[in-house]
Amino acid sequence: MNMEEKIMVCHISENQNGDPLVQRGVQLSQMFDSPLYILYLSGQSEDENRCKDQLSRLGCQDLVDDERMNSIFQTYNGQDKLPQIILDQARENKITQLVISECSKSRWELLKKGDFINRLVSKMGDIDLHIVPSSR
Repeated sequence: MNMEEKIMVCHISENQNGDPLVQRGVQLSQMFDSPLYILYLSGQSEDENRCKDQLSRLGCQDLVDDERMNSIFQTYNGQDKLPQIILDQARENKITQLVISECSKSRWELLKKGDFINRLVSKMGDIDLHIVPSSR
């Protein structure tokens, strides 16, 4: 196992693009032979089993069994805090590759709150970013 690379998938509960995100994370984890972290963010106190069901449905059980996948569940209040929560978890776990989904917001939302990805990138430092399109 290559301990130099660590992959983290950031799955925000409001985003319906979870399967392609996790699949991309699994691909990167296998390609780099590296550990995979799934950061599941929810605006509500949701049942963690929902995310665990998704992981087993996607055939990730072998990574879980090999102790190469770690799941992190965290709730948040307000989307403005998401970039900092993601970066805090990435730094805490020494993540080198971050997988997120593109944001599908209206122009008005982008003007009002700014682009989530730009706010994240401006603070990332040396973490590589993989953006999975919504249509994937």
